[in-house]
Amino acid sequence: MKIQKLEDVKDIEFVAFKKREWEYADKEHYGDLLPDFTKFFYTYTAKEQDKIVGAISIVIDMGVVCIESLLVAQDAQRRGIGTLLMKKVEEEAKELGCHKISIETGADWNAKKLYQSLGYTVRCTLPNYYAHHDFVILDKDI
Repeated sequence: MKIQKLEDVKDIEFVAFKKREWEYADKEHYGDLLPDFTKFFYTYTAKEQDKIVGAISIVIDMGVVCIESLLVAQDAQRRGIGTLLMKKVEEEAKELGCHKISIETGADWNAKKLYQSLGYTVRCTLPNYYAHHDFVILDKDI
């Protein structure tokens, strides 16, 4: 057996392999009624006097919203902007028929408290994760 980096394999061969093998794997995992595998990417911004003071970026994958990032300007923090952005995502997710929202954050970061105050539950801890810091995954059914 020879193990190669993808760039050393012909694209057409790899595409054919994935198409063929995912058909079997998807049927095994999901049965005959397959979900929509299309991923959707959205970013929402919060503005004050035409200045962006916050942003949230999400990916929707098979009914689950994954919050990729939530960022509030340093001089605009603790004014509810993060909460407003989270609530906007929850509203949009419900309208799109999503059933869960998930987010990763540092285990001891202030953001964790925000998410918990909005009803998110810590599902697991990821010790010694990004840059050797502990992280948590939180989620919420919607």
